[in-house]
Amino acid sequence: MKTKSDLEGSIRSSHQGDVKKMLEDLIFLGKVNHKVTIDKFTFELKTLTEEENKTIVERLLRIPESQRITCVKSMTLSTSIIKINDLSFDAMVETALEAPFSIDDLYIKKNEIILSLQSSVTDKLFKEYESLVLNAKSSIESGEVKN
Repeated sequence: MKTKSDLEGSIRSSHQGDVKKMLEDLIFLGKVNHKVTIDKFTFELKTLTEEENKTIVERLLRIPESQRITCVKSMTLSTSIIKINDLSFDAMVETALEAPFSIDDLYIKKNEIILSLQSSVTDKLFKEYESLVLNAKSSIESGEVKN
């Protein structure tokens, strides 16, 4: 005969999988990826998490106020771009860095790469990113989010 604690344990373990799935769904709710092709390059952009947005704001606050506005675009794009021509942006940058390197080194190098692009390219990518964010917000408001 099963005791009350045995039953509670089996109920808890059966719900654990449901809870994990629900948390996973919640974390990815509103996440949207989008591919943008410019000439022979295809960039895959993603919406950012609250943690990624927080990191950008923290980094912006460390630089002089006069430079903050101009850095928002490159910092956002260096976080939003996940692939270029189906290659991981992080992996591409890691090959350019000498080991050992930190996450900060990776972030800085990605930002330097974005800053070295032509402004017409970064303008187009940022415009697409802003559109992506607006579409994600609209989808959530209408209840049509598809992960």
